[in-house]
Formats: sequence, structure tokens, C-alpha cells
Amino acid sequence: MRSSLPKMLHPVCGRAMVAWPIIAAREAGAGRVVAIVSPNQNIVPGLPDKVQIVTQPQPDGTGGAIRAALPLIEQAETVLVLSGDVPLLSAETISGLLESHAASGAAATMLTIELEEPGSYGRVVRADAGEVERVVEAKTAGDATPEQLAIREVNAGTYAFQAGPLAEALAGLSNDNAQGEYYLPDVLPALREGRPCRWRLPRRRSRGDDGNQQPR
Repeated sequence: MRSSLPKMLHPVCGRAMVAWPIIAAREAGAGRVVAIVSPNQNIVPGLPDKVQIVTQPQPDGTGGAIRAALPLIEQAETVLVLSGDVPLLSAETISGLLESHAASGAAATMLTIELEEPGSYGRVVRADAGEVERVVEAKTAGDATPEQLAIREVNAGTYAFQAGPLAEALAGLSNDNAQGEYYLPDVLPALREGRPCRWRLPRRRSRGDDGNQQPR
């Protein structure tokens, strides 16, 4: 976004963008809510009341962000991970994800979407049986092969995890990729060694449902 204001502080229907997914999570029954903030961007003014703040030591990817909250993860049973730039994510969708996760007994359940133009979103790679195998990033040349870039199912950046397995998998994350970042979806292969990883595909949607729509 071409603005000096942090993206997640931009107003959406009277609230900061970041407030909407937090409100939706609470409506879906979330207990403790933690916002992981970058040291380079102060989004605290846009947060609702009673949100705990964890500062990511350095902007080293989504995996690094979640790892910054590891002490809190170790106190939990189920961890719901949302992005702060998805103002149209509903409590109904979050509830459906959590219900599917609880019913399946999976180590991780990930929300995915199908897009006609998936752009730089991470592609969902499935095993022969249809189970989610991993997510391949597509932000930088070299992250994904041409065959993987042709996949239209992408990671929506919304997850439910069993806390214990997630904490263990975070310890093994590597930043050996084109951007040198720790990607949260890279925990999936490690989690699959013990229990399956599931997915939930909501209604079909367009790129305009999140805050990453680019000007044309």
C-alpha cells in the first residue's frame, strides 16, 4: 500500500484493519488473544482492548513471528493463527476451521482458497492421497517450480494447531529459502510425521477479501 501508515492500521468500515480478525476470533470463542508485532511497525493503536502484545525481535518471516510467542504457545492446547490483514475473515469461517480441527485430531488444520490468479501466494502441495503435504512459497524467483506455480489452491494464512506439536516443530524451522525467512507453513512436513495435517476450503473468494490487493 502506498502510504506511510502501516497497512494494518488503515481504516476499514470504521475500524483499523487489524481489529476485524481479532473481533472475529473472539466471536468464534477465542480466549487469550495475542498480537505479534514487528519492531519496525507500531500497530498497537489499532488493536482492541485486552490484547496481549509480543514483539518479534526481527522481521524474519511468519515462522519467526510465531516462534516469538513460543512461551505462550507452550501454555496452550489449541493455537489459532490469523493474519492481521484479513478484515473480511468471519467468525463463522473461524468456527468452522476450529470445529474441523477438533473433530479430525490433526496436528494442524489450514484454511486454503482457490484463486484464478494466485500471484505470489504460497501454493498448497498435496500428497497422492489428497492430504496437505506442504506449502511452497512463491514470493521470489526460485521458491517454486513452474509446475508448482500452476497450482491454484493457495494458503490463506489461517491455521489451527495442536500447541505441543507446533512448539516442537517451530524449533526445527530453517530459513534456507530465496528470501532467507522462516516460513510458518514449513512446520507442516514435521507435523505430518506424527499426525495428519488437514485443510478446510471455504466458499470461493477473490483476492479482494484481504488487504493484499494490488493496484493495477
